[in-house]
Amino acid sequence: MLSNVSMIHLLLKFMLENQAAVSFYNKQGLKIVRKQSDEMENKEYLMQWGK
Repeated sequence: MLSNVSMIHLLLKFMLENQAAVSFYNKQGLKIVRKQSDEMENKEYLMQWGK
């Protein structure tokens, strides 16, 4: 039985140029899981945090 299990998972996307946000969230424990481009061809990071 998994009634005592709780999962928290967070995904955030940041523009590659927004290094202040990337640095801040990296310090909070988020990890870069992918570099990608959005629909406008802007480069971005997909960052993830989870327990």
